[in-house]
Amino acid sequence: MSVGAWIGIGAGLLAMIVFGVGGSFAGYRVGAALGTAVARAAPDPKPMPAAPEEVPLGHLVGDLPLDRDVTVRTAPQFHATVADGWEDDSEDPSEQYFTDGDTLCYLVVPAGEDFSSTATATDGAATRAAVDAYVAGMRDNTALKAVTPTDQSSVWLDVNDGKGRMEFLQSHIAYEFSDTGEKWQSFLIVRAFAETSWVDYAFVDCPAGIDADTLAGATEDAFGSLSVRG
Repeated sequence: MSVGAWIGIGAGLLAMIVFGVGGSFAGYRVGAALGTAVARAAPDPKPMPAAPEEVPLGHLVGDLPLDRDVTVRTAPQFHATVADGWEDDSEDPSEQYFTDGDTLCYLVVPAGEDFSSTATATDGAATRAAVDAYVAGMRDNTALKAVTPTDQSSVWLDVNDGKGRMEFLQSHIAYEFSDTGEKWQSFLIVRAFAETSWVDYAFVDCPAGIDADTLAGATEDAFGSLSVRG
């Protein structure tokens, strides 16, 4: 494996630790941070806002955007397959890890995390707070610098074996390593479920400088290998 690939893996592991999977980094836990952010973002209960339409995940047919809350009995989980040209290098049962030898990009699919929700929280508000918490964790990481979110978009993943689709918020985050100055970029997808106080997320990290078409193909293949089961 090249030096660049190892550097990228290090970034991914640090990002996972920051996010609170299997530990914490400098005392930072996104679950706790997300609970605080959701509480701050929750609307004033006077007057009570109209509740978003709730959809049982097991009966979902069609599209489920972020502004429609999911009702679930158990925490939704990612199901990942190996995309063409990628390798499954998973070693930790709490996460899945895939690499693309051509681009040095890698996909990390953790098992998710719980957080402290509130009675007035919605999936959309909690999802946006989760992205903010993730970026804050990267900025708190002294091994990284110039952490810069550049844009956000939507990624739709299949649910219930393709009977429906669920919207995830995607954030592109550029960053550099503090010691080497090497530039990388992260594509983070997040969906929080306010009713069950659970957040699912995955990310693809790639070196900066990959041409746009190759980068788009790598991220599309990676996230296209994911689906949601609940």
